[in-house]
Amino acid sequence: MSFRDDLTTGMPDHFTMTEEFLSLADWCEAQGYVQGPPGGSIAGIADPDVHVTGDVQLFGGPRTSYPEGYLPDSARLYEAGYTGGDGSTFCLWLDDDGHQHVVNHGFGAGSCLRATFPSALSVLRLLAVGYFTPAFNDEWGQAPVLEEIPDAELSDFALAPYRAWLKDRWGQETPQTGEEALQLTEEEAAVWTNFNGPTTGDPFNEWLTAGQR
Repeated sequence: MSFRDDLTTGMPDHFTMTEEFLSLADWCEAQGYVQGPPGGSIAGIADPDVHVTGDVQLFGGPRTSYPEGYLPDSARLYEAGYTGGDGSTFCLWLDDDGHQHVVNHGFGAGSCLRATFPSALSVLRLLAVGYFTPAFNDEWGQAPVLEEIPDAELSDFALAPYRAWLKDRWGQETPQTGEEALQLTEEEAAVWTNFNGPTTGDPFNEWLTAGQR
């Protein structure tokens, strides 16, 4: 079983895994970045032998169920990977009309960002910036401060292969900040970099909040 297969193991038929995430799964496997047995593996975006790859991971195999009653409809959310060690994830989500989006589901223990990404490609761009915890959106207004990053965290050296792949496969230069990665306007950035994220009006957040009232 390939890691591409692992990424969609147990995924309901009404979802379509994005080509951006499938191609990343292929690349991670080709690089030897996949860890764990088939059907339950994970993959980082940097060589695990160089250092711990931190909070960025792709999932393989069945997902852990959310607590009963937490989601309005569990069939409408499918996790693709981690954006935070607190449990924050990037996911596929179906809106009320059945249209699929990519969203950040902040777990709440560290990141409260529950919002709709502009695209799957914007997630790949965000991961390239180098934040140890991409889900911490209050940091997106500035580049990672490498001098303050512990040895275990992502670095320019460790991310170089991923950034080269992003350029070669998707034609994307490495963004310097999260705001640039998501191509936010100044007005949008003021909302998105609030620690609580774009809570008002975002369809994913409104859907999730409705299930918790």
